[in-house]
Amino acid sequence: MMLPDKIQEFLVQNHVVSLAIKDDEGLWAASCFYALDTEQARLIVLTSQTTRHGQQMLIQPKLAGTVAQQPQHLREIRGLQFTAHAELLDGIPRQDALGIYTRRHPLAMLKRTDVWAIRLDGVKYTDNHYVFAQKMCWERPSAE
Repeated sequence: MMLPDKIQEFLVQNHVVSLAIKDDEGLWAASCFYALDTEQARLIVLTSQTTRHGQQMLIQPKLAGTVAQQPQHLREIRGLQFTAHAELLDGIPRQDALGIYTRRHPLAMLKRTDVWAIRLDGVKYTDNHYVFAQKMCWERPSAE
């Protein structure tokens, strides 16, 4: 399954995702570096399961997030919002995902931490560069 080219291109050009979770204390957001797993339409992130967002992703893996740039002008706005499911990886899936991540962020090889797959379920991409308020939506097929 492939993401549309424009969404995939945007995710490859960027590297920070903001994750939003809800726990017993309320809403919480965290920013993480990511690497795109193009084959499985997921973001690979490294974060400890002892963090507030890591603890909650273990309990309730459904989350929302954004990837956005910091433009100076409205016409330059590009970004996406998504819903997803987080999965703490172990064994061979962990090693495969860590390989994707360290190819993008080589310094990550120096620190041992937990590896997560943020499986994108639905994405709304906005790109004002060519047409103001242009939106593109993508949803993971329900059979997956």
